[in-house]
Amino acid sequence: MALSENEITTDTVVIPGELKLKNPATPPVTVSLPIVARPSEVWNYLHGLLVLTGGLFALLLGVLFGMAVVGVGLRVANAGLSIWDVLLLLVLVPMMIFAVWRGVGCTVAALTCFQDAMRNGPVLEITADGLRDYRSGLSVPWSSVQCARIANNRIGGVILQLRGPVKHWQNPFRLGVLSQGYRPKPDRVLVSAAYLDVRAHVLIYTILTLTQRSDGEAISESAGPNDAALRRIPRQTRVNVPSSPAS
Repeated sequence: MALSENEITTDTVVIPGELKLKNPATPPVTVSLPIVARPSEVWNYLHGLLVLTGGLFALLLGVLFGMAVVGVGLRVANAGLSIWDVLLLLVLVPMMIFAVWRGVGCTVAALTCFQDAMRNGPVLEITADGLRDYRSGLSVPWSSVQCARIANNRIGGVILQLRGPVKHWQNPFRLGVLSQGYRPKPDRVLVSAAYLDVRAHVLIYTILTLTQRSDGEAISESAGPNDAALRRIPRQTRVNVPSSPAS
């Protein structure tokens, strides 16, 4: 199912234009293939710093809640357990666990953003023959994609349901993956289109269009404005060329 390194075909694909409130009937856009997308350093660093700030704040709250739990424990050890101590612990312990869990998750997500920002080469390559995601190690031809589903309308990504298992590793803390609560499976992968130097709309709808052109299915995960764009994906037309008469 892997895509050959030497088989890269130049082509063009027509995708729906990006829907806007001012112009809901945007014309289709012609995209040249292959598309080679690299991380946007500025946006990855900015988002990483923002997420890191939130993570450190959550960890600080976790420490404060932990100190409060220790204080309640010391009071119980000296004066005995009361109903108010039980109620207080029932509130503080879950809040401490959630704050620490959130802080660790945000910190790892920020480090992933920094790692992506420091990448030198391309991270996503879309050709007429298939897709290659260097972040997860995914390399598949379009004929192996059974379904392409829009993952997140706000951040940008596509969940690919494959016709068979493939070897890949999905970072659960990558932007566009973390927000989905994504659970990796051998025949499913999430391709994040967030914070790359190619617009997410172009990447997402090129993947959807090429999947549909190869007899796969392109669908949206939830009802929304993307559904209207999905209906505007050009269908592949097949022209029967009459055979020339025998000489």
